[in-house]
Formats: sequence, structure tokens, C-alpha cells
Amino acid sequence: MRKLLYQAGDLLQEMFYVYRENVFDKLIVNIEHKDGKMYIYEGVYGRLQNNFDLLEPFPHHLVSNEEDKHAILAHLSCGEAVGWMNELIEHVLKDIASELEEYSIIFKNSKRTLVAVAITGREDTYTYQHEIIQVTLKQSGEQYVLDLAGAQYGYHDTVIPSSTYFSSRVASIEARNPMGCMRRWYMQKLQAAGTRTSDLVVGVIALNRRASQTLKGIIVRWEKVYGRSMKEILGESQDFVKVKNELPAALGNVLKEFLEEIRNHEEAKKNGSSGGTGS
Repeated sequence: MRKLLYQAGDLLQEMFYVYRENVFDKLIVNIEHKDGKMYIYEGVYGRLQNNFDLLEPFPHHLVSNEEDKHAILAHLSCGEAVGWMNELIEHVLKDIASELEEYSIIFKNSKRTLVAVAITGREDTYTYQHEIIQVTLKQSGEQYVLDLAGAQYGYHDTVIPSSTYFSSRVASIEARNPMGCMRRWYMQKLQAAGTRTSDLVVGVIALNRRASQTLKGIIVRWEKVYGRSMKEILGESQDFVKVKNELPAALGNVLKEFLEEIRNHEEAKKNGSSGGTGS
């Protein structure tokens, strides 16, 4: 089970990065390394006509290596990793884990510090909670942390024994909840807003709700192609290598098509004509 979890973690990590790159919502105009920190300078956001105005291209031209890229994709995105990846994570780990729990923590011993800088020059120095998942394995009962957004702190290992993680990276535990709590919080916030999705935070939630619909579906389709469960695919080395190499790119294509379809639908509604459904 332990080996299967590590392989599942590798796959989920790649899928998270692909998801974030396609649903990227930060307008970054410059990146600067100084005084041991990475400063991310944001530009002027335009007026939001619909949720898709939040989408911004990832600034590949400003990033020189994969670790910087992953740190930016993970920056302040741990909620997405837990809340919008939850159905995918549950499906991939359903035959591996006996229990999944969400933890909100305060991180310690960062090896990397990212600082977002607004157009006004104001630096975001707030200490945010970090969201992770604790996985209890079937049969052995061993516990591991799944941290898909650890790259923002300079950690690129996705699956870590819980005892090691909590002793070396956790300053305090702020909350412990059953799996699905973060997603429910997002949905409650969205429902409370009603149609008022011009608010930036609510708009991001609305956008992710729609985009995340693709995540579990693509895994289910690949299971049908192979005629086996994800646990069986993870346990077969050749199949796992093939899936790990091909599935993230396939997800990227599906996300692009899905988002474009919804964008066209929104444009059609705005122009008063009919369009296809996107949700």
C-alpha cells in the first residue's frame, strides 16, 4: 500500500500543477529574487465581466526553472489542492486509504518564501493557514501527509510520513476535519453569494467549481480504457509510467476544451444568443 500511495501522490501532484496552470488566476508582471525571497509582482486586473475574465496566462517567460514554476503554481493554492481536488483524490485512493482527513496548519521551517506585491507596492506578509490531507493506509494503518502545495515553501516531496511532517513542518494545527470539508466551505460561500460573482474571491471559487468537474471524470475514463482500477494501474509499473507520462497532458487538453466551451457559452449569453451548456 505504501508504494501505491507514493505513486498515487506523484500522479496527483502532476495533475494538480496542470490544473493550476490551466485555471491560473494571478496577473504576474515580474518576478524578482532578492534577500533570499521570491517577489511576485502583480499587475492591474481588468473589470470582471464574467468568471473567465479571472483567467490569466501563466508567465512562463518570467520563470527560469521548474521549482520556481511549481512554487508559483502552488502559492496560496492549498485550498484548491484540498477543496477542488478532493473528489479526484478520494477516487484515486479509495482502494488504498481507509481514512482521509483535512488539516489546516501553520507551516514552519520554510525553505522558500514567496511574497506577493500588489500594484500599489504593498507586500502581502500575512501568515496564511496551509491545507493538507492525512492519509491512513488500509491494512497497515500507517499515516502519511499528502501535501500538493508544498512547493511554495520549498518542499517538493508530495507524500511524507505523518510523524515526520508534523514534527518538522507544522508549527500548530488550526483545524482537523473529515475529507470534503474544504469543498463544502467553498460551496457554501458560493451559494451565499448567489449571482454576485463579480467579487474576486467568489469569482475564483465559481471558476474552480466548474473547472474541477473534469478531474474525476478523466481518471474514470482512463480506468475504462485500461479495464482496471486505479489501484491496479498504480501497481503495474509499465502502466503507471504510461499513465503518469500521458494523463497530465490529457487533463490539460480536456481543461482547455472545457473552459473554452464554457467561455463561449458565457459570451453567447452576454450577446443574447443561445449557446451550449457548460456545467
